[in-house]
Amino acid sequence: MSAGVMVYLVLSEFVPETLETGEDLPRDGKPVLVGGVALGVALMIPLAYL
Repeated sequence: MSAGVMVYLVLSEFVPETLETGEDLPRDGKPVLVGGVALGVALMIPLAYL
């Protein structure tokens, strides 16, 4: 349940705030956001198997 709450919090609070903050970056900061999410997933998947 706590994992679901964290996903909800990230999607409802952090992603919109990140997009608002990154408006002055090239292409509104969306490539940076996608890269950060991809890097986070890539780092967490191996930890799930430890």
